[in-house]
Amino acid sequence: MTTSTSRTYTGIGYDPTYFARKHRISKQQARYLIRKYGHDRDQLNDAAIALKVTPAS
Repeated sequence: MTTSTSRTYTGIGYDPTYFARKHRISKQQARYLIRKYGHDRDQLNDAAIALKVTPAS
C-alpha cells in the first residue's frame, strides 16, 4: 500500500491534446513533458506550470 496522495493510473496517460489545452502549451511541449515525466499527473502538472513561468530563450 502506498502512502502517496497522488494517483497514477498505469496504462492510462494524459492525452497530449487535452494536456496541451489544459495548460495552454503546444502539443509538442505536452508530448515532450509526457515522455520526460511519464504518466504521473501531479509531476506533469507541476512541470507544465514551471514551463509556463520559465522565460523563453
